[in-house]
Amino acid sequence: MRKFVSLLIAFTFNFFCTASIRVDFGVATASAPAAGWTAWELPSSNLAPLAISKSFTDDMGTSGNVTVSVTSEAFASYARNNGYNGDGAFSPATPLEFWRDGLFVFGASSKAKAMVITIEGLKAGVYVFTAYAGYRNYGTFESTADIYVNGQYSGLDATTYYRGGVPTAASFLETNIPRKVGFTVANDNDPVSIEFLRLTKEDFGMNGFELNN
Repeated sequence: MRKFVSLLIAFTFNFFCTASIRVDFGVATASAPAAGWTAWELPSSNLAPLAISKSFTDDMGTSGNVTVSVTSEAFASYARNNGYNGDGAFSPATPLEFWRDGLFVFGASSKAKAMVITIEGLKAGVYVFTAYAGYRNYGTFESTADIYVNGQYSGLDATTYYRGGVPTAASFLETNIPRKVGFTVANDNDPVSIEFLRLTKEDFGMNGFELNN
């Protein structure tokens, strides 16, 4: 049987969708996860290409579990708890704790796969993946990557905003960072690969992600 995952319309706006898996990347033992999110705690540094994996219990999985792997061709990866420099109140959906830390890579060339998220064990169906990529209270630049799903360009990009010393409004992050990509899994257990490619800078990061159906 041929495995096939078709790409649906890519969304850049927010709409109501009940989250099934909501992951908050963070530094192990450094801070509590955001309320309503599942913590994926990581070491503070990893001077090697990124390769991590975690299973989540959820009815979206054919066996009651969904496995998510994150890899990168960047030189190294790290989790950082940098706090938040800005003003305004965050919504309950993405509270302040969500933005304080995240998973970041550096030393990625423009031709490298800055970050690849592979999802395995899904039932056949329609899904929406939301990337929060991302915010870091460090540096003063932006790094943008194109988003591909199973090798097909989604028509979207994702930008990591490095804003050390630059006050950033909560409303700016909640409006500009989330990127929603829809896809269909044709057969049970077909893997899905979400790739962030063609970086404009060598650094990239993600505060977390959601997977809904």
